[in-house]
Amino acid sequence: MRQWIVGSSLATSLLFASGCNQINQLTASTLAVSVVTASPDLAAAVNNIEPGFAASLPLSDPAMVAQVDAWTEIMDRNSQAPVSNAAVAMDWPGGHVSFCPAGTAGTYFVDSLTTTACSSAGLAYAGGQIYTTTVSLSGSTYTMKVTAPAPVGENNVSFSPILVDTNIDSLPLSFPSAAANTALNVDWSNAAEAKGKNTFVTLARIDYNSPSNTWSVHSPAVVFNNMPAPPSDFISLVTSSPAANVTIPADRFVSQALYFLIVTTAALSTDTSDNLAIGAGALAGSGTAWVFWVP
Repeated sequence: MRQWIVGSSLATSLLFASGCNQINQLTASTLAVSVVTASPDLAAAVNNIEPGFAASLPLSDPAMVAQVDAWTEIMDRNSQAPVSNAAVAMDWPGGHVSFCPAGTAGTYFVDSLTTTACSSAGLAYAGGQIYTTTVSLSGSTYTMKVTAPAPVGENNVSFSPILVDTNIDSLPLSFPSAAANTALNVDWSNAAEAKGKNTFVTLARIDYNSPSNTWSVHSPAVVFNNMPAPPSDFISLVTSSPAANVTIPADRFVSQALYFLIVTTAALSTDTSDNLAIGAGALAGSGTAWVFWVP
């Protein structure tokens, strides 16, 4: 998700979400989108991993660790060229972070990890708070604001077939389980937190080696993800009619594996300064995690 490229469809995808726009937005040449997302602590999955068992899992792997990511991408609307000479920062009540240029031209990022080139332990996600991204460019200042949604409630998501408790092989542990080679439907139609918002599902896998009683992160760690990667695709989907469920294909579930399922709600805002072109906007999303075993 860190190699997002702003596509030419970005302005088109947000046009219909912009409502009544200022006249000067029609002639503005700078187009930007800002995204902030939070992935949950998998060791604190809602169906409660026993602490001693959680310590034996490779949850410190970069692919599994909880983090907050913030991205901003900027382009010239007329030439479609990325803008790489901007200064970007994000503010929210009690917090401030500055962004670094990413590997892709026109892309700026910061995350909450301490192992990447541009990290800030102070980057935090708080549902209900307004996140303001400020872009300083050639003497002009541009802003984008979004109110971060709360994660979906654990009791408002259902699974079909229903997850049933099963022991993990010879281990003295009982876990909710799903059947191997069987599609799983994830439904959040009763979640008030997801009402009017697009909601996405990510599935990560940890493999179990029975003879040695060890666990390893599957490669790739994520085996299903319907959250689009480029911001242009992301916003295009968010502005469409939100779905109330998704079915994960049967071939994603193999035996002898532990799965972490993350349900993420996303909110889109077109609350921007009027010197940004039509199509600019901001997005925020946060996830809730479940864990289950496939015997």
